[in-house]
Amino acid sequence: MHKSDGRLTGAGWSALFSPLRILAISVCFYFIAAGGLGPPRGWLYYLLVLVLSLGAGFFLFYRSPELLNVRGFMGEDTDSRDKVLLLFLFGTNLVLMPAAAGLDNGRLNLAPLPAGCIYAGAALQLIGSGIVLWAMIENPFFEGTMRLQKERGQHVISQGPYRYLRHPGYLGMAINTLPLPLIAGSRLALLPAILAIAVIVIRTRLEDKLLLELLPGYRDYARKTRHRLLPPLW
Repeated sequence: MHKSDGRLTGAGWSALFSPLRILAISVCFYFIAAGGLGPPRGWLYYLLVLVLSLGAGFFLFYRSPELLNVRGFMGEDTDSRDKVLLLFLFGTNLVLMPAAAGLDNGRLNLAPLPAGCIYAGAALQLIGSGIVLWAMIENPFFEGTMRLQKERGQHVISQGPYRYLRHPGYLGMAINTLPLPLIAGSRLALLPAILAIAVIVIRTRLEDKLLLELLPGYRDYARKTRHRLLPPLW
């Protein structure tokens, strides 16, 4: 992929700093539910996500600012079902899960997960974030919503992680729902994490069906790349 001149529109700048706004919302719900600025395991999670978000954002600024420009707004033809699923996903990831983790860690302390889960959670965060970034680098049509991008000449992408999975970005997102409960050590937060993964599976199914019906060449690609989300299961 060629290097871009790094020019961002207003929407691009918004997309660049969107992960920080999202992170700030999650932080607020976590620490309000915890009743203070502890415990330290929550700080470990948010510090890791902050570093990875900044790193990924500025990498995309250098390599693919045009993708940031299109990710900064929602297309008018976005599937209405996806709007509902996104609201549910944001609510689960940004409100329910951090609030559950903070409440569990700071007030309830219901059988916290072992300290070793911190390493597993950090590893999953690195893996999930890496998969999402790889998919973004390879796919110039990696928007934040489900729609067919006719005005941008959308076509099938089959290189990079798309050689192995039809929806690697969703796999990375699903993996990234688990690090908060694991690093924070909250069993209670695993429940909204499972809900979030279920929504991601539904989004994957709906988007795959849309592309099979509307995107030229996608059906042939699907015959070669059989798995949508998690080989060998699906």
